[in-house]
Amino acid sequence: MESYSWTIGFSATPFAWRKDILQTFHRSHCGIEKTKANAPTTVPWPGMAKHIEDMVSCCENVLRYQSRQTKEPMHIREIPLLPWQIVASDVLEHKNQNYDIIRCLNEIFSRHGCPQTLIADNAPYNSREMRKYATPQH
Repeated sequence: MESYSWTIGFSATPFAWRKDILQTFHRSHCGIEKTKANAPTTVPWPGMAKHIEDMVSCCENVLRYQSRQTKEPMHIREIPLLPWQIVASDVLEHKNQNYDIIRCLNEIFSRHGCPQTLIADNAPYNSREMRKYATPQH
């Protein structure tokens, strides 16, 4: 008995499964871009992005809350005049393990000096320990 195999440029996801797959991608009722990002590349089909757009644009939950989910304007920051004048950082997490950010910053700043300004999105350093660390010690 002969066996045949072939390679095509996309997964041959059956039409009957596609609606269920799309609903799985959209179960959290995110917008179009988040739903596309949630779609794994293991079950693609031609026109999948358009199918996601069509489904999400008709979702009652998305339509109800989308006006509340406006994008915040991008903050334009001043360009620093000196190296290390303004430093931006974020919470440090790797492989689901949170790291002691004060220890990490202390290690970096002890090598390179303290910046004039430390910027962090969404106030991740809003703790008593961080405020104490950030207060100049004279």
